[in-house]
Amino acid sequence: MITEFLMPDLRSVIEMVLAVSVLILLVLLARKPIAREFGPSIAYALWLVPLARLLLPPLPTSMSWVSLLDLAPSAALADVAIESPVLPSDMPLFFGAPIAALAPEAGAVRTVFVGHGAPMDAPAVDVLAGVGMGTALVTTVLGVWLIGGLVVLARNMAAQHSFMTVVQRERTPASSHLKTIADQVARQVGLPRTPQIATSLISNGPLVTGLFRPIVLLPAWFEADYDDAQQRAALAHELTHVKRGDLWALQLAELFVACICFNPLAYLARRAFRTDQEAACDSDVLRCGAASPHAYGATLLKAVRISVPERLPWPRACRSRTP
Repeated sequence: MITEFLMPDLRSVIEMVLAVSVLILLVLLARKPIAREFGPSIAYALWLVPLARLLLPPLPTSMSWVSLLDLAPSAALADVAIESPVLPSDMPLFFGAPIAALAPEAGAVRTVFVGHGAPMDAPAVDVLAGVGMGTALVTTVLGVWLIGGLVVLARNMAAQHSFMTVVQRERTPASSHLKTIADQVARQVGLPRTPQIATSLISNGPLVTGLFRPIVLLPAWFEADYDDAQQRAALAHELTHVKRGDLWALQLAELFVACICFNPLAYLARRAFRTDQEAACDSDVLRCGAASPHAYGATLLKAVRISVPERLPWPRACRSRTP
């Protein structure tokens, strides 16, 4: 019975990994042409396709990638184990019986066992031993996969908790002038309520963090280095991230990576996803008119120029900042 349940699960897992990998490759190839033709928001939305395939239930066997590529485990192995119950009274006869006597489908059995170097007349105990080894291998692979995903999630959660602890300790409430500008910009981008605005020495550029209580964190020298138009542009970018729910999307991206943490394509996808998310946010800022193209471009250039690598453990899934 264990084999009966594990074999379909293994087939589904293989099919899911193949399908998600192919979809990631297609998105990586199509994202830039689609962004040029239809806009960055459409390119950003393409990442929903591999995510949806990851979350969808297994496809019917006839539509499975595994079946099309002939990678599915043969049903003959499971049939032999399931259709040949072992009873104590049958043990001497059972273990001495050849495979051909246990499975009427001699051709199917020959295909399964001869291909693996087993003689056609191997005792049925060899069949059960092979099934047991296959089950143990599947269980081990799935167990290692699960542990790897949990490790990735635990590391991300620890980094996020550490970062938020530093933010709460080091932040300083923004000036009334910055809060007034933030309230005006929030209304322009369509936010019903302005999140917390604070300044700190821990960041060289504007960023937003906090899933449940977003905080827009500005450099301590923000008012001195950025003129009024640039302040509005920077705040518009971070507040648009809040309106779009981009912090939650980043967290979902981390869960996606954890689910296929052994796949190198997942990490390439995460980097491209972040780039597309920033481009889509920029497009929304310009579309709503919260900043002029000139002021917005100048703000982005300034943020890039003054940025240096941070020394804090920045968690990828809990913050988004002006590039």
